[in-house]
Amino acid sequence: MPSDEQPKTAYAGLIAHKGHEVLSYDPETRTTLIKTAVCVHCGKRGELRVDTNQYLMWVTSDLAIQDAMPATAEGDREQLMTGTHDKCWDELWAHD
Repeated sequence: MPSDEQPKTAYAGLIAHKGHEVLSYDPETRTTLIKTAVCVHCGKRGELRVDTNQYLMWVTSDLAIQDAMPATAEGDREQLMTGTHDKCWDELWAHD
């Protein structure tokens, strides 16, 4: 990435369409802090630090998230796709 502003500017429309917001980019680790969409269970947004190149591959292609972001934990990928936090997912699918 040429600058720490690139994810905020060049890809802002693509990221916004996923319900995400770029909070910061770390050029040393090449990661981006993303504010995720609203969780359907608790109504709050979350934050995840993700590999920038893998994240951009996901938002700019037709690849499934697990193919574009294989190093990202399954729960984090779910949160990126739906906004649902791990704890909320567990509560939604808990058996009484």
